[in-house]
Amino acid sequence: MPRTRRLRGVNRPRYGVHARVVQRFGVRGDALYVTIAVSLTMAVAGVAAWLLRRPLIFPSLGPSVFLCFESPMDPEASPRNTLVGHAVALLAGVAAVHAFRLTHTGEFGAAFSVSRGVAAGLSVGVTEGLLVLIRSPHPPAGATALIVALGLLAKPVDLLALMVGVVLVVAATWALNRALGIPVPMWAPLFPDEHPPDEHPPDEHPPDKRIPDERIQDGRPRG
Repeated sequence: MPRTRRLRGVNRPRYGVHARVVQRFGVRGDALYVTIAVSLTMAVAGVAAWLLRRPLIFPSLGPSVFLCFESPMDPEASPRNTLVGHAVALLAGVAAVHAFRLTHTGEFGAAFSVSRGVAAGLSVGVTEGLLVLIRSPHPPAGATALIVALGLLAKPVDLLALMVGVVLVVAATWALNRALGIPVPMWAPLFPDEHPPDEHPPDEHPPDKRIPDERIQDGRPRG
């Protein structure tokens, strides 16, 4: 009999207000919950950016916030993975810019070159590789590496503001999740093996502990 592939995210455990909304309204409630939570958090970052006149809000924050509300218990959405992920991405982007001597070429635009493209690609690869190595994967961090390597944010004060924005968003998502009854971790993921203990990874089943027929002789198992 062919095995049925279970897509990741289907029947994902929900908690607190999120669970009650999904139970009552199904996928529409899920979509509404994520829409409101993400919008509120991004609005906080946007207002802070406007008040401080600094780029506290940038493209890769959106996917990070989405992860924190759509799958808050996943390791990728934990505060540690989010902060470490964007920090590693920033450093990888800066390193790539300096390695290819692109600091003098100005911001992204007319000065785009082959060197800039190679630096951008390398920064993303190094970022994701390092995050796997240190067991802190956070996919949206790849976009942060691109932002820096492409020169979209180049000034040191803007790079500092980028990390301030990450810290602000992590704090806001954590506080809102906890307020809504989601037991998100303070720092490291609760389930570092990628799947909560009540789930089996896709295409995997609990081990069959039955004794194979060939190991049974005279009704008794043999060694």
